[in-house]
Amino acid sequence: MPDFAQTGVREMPVIIQVPEGFFGGGESVETLDRLRQLVVEMHEMIKNGFGPLSWNEQELADYFGISLKSLIQERLAGRIGYKRVKGKIHYSRRHVEAYLNSEDK
Repeated sequence: MPDFAQTGVREMPVIIQVPEGFFGGGESVETLDRLRQLVVEMHEMIKNGFGPLSWNEQELADYFGISLKSLIQERLAGRIGYKRVKGKIHYSRRHVEAYLNSEDK
């Protein structure tokens, strides 16, 4: 288990979308292996300093595994901080860590 105290992250919410074939159809073993792989990747991401220092909106949406529209809704609701650079939205590591640690999600 990674040491969350080192990254400043108390919790990390995770939404896992389970594919249709998870219950039956012979796909459950492959899906379970993929879910395990995702968990390992998340642990590595935290262990290695939580990725890049900043992201644009599409990069962060992809990183979280959510739609761009969902990320924009979070930003417009004031739940995630950001900075505007040359007219474009950017999220720093500080913004992401504050968002992941917030109780308002």
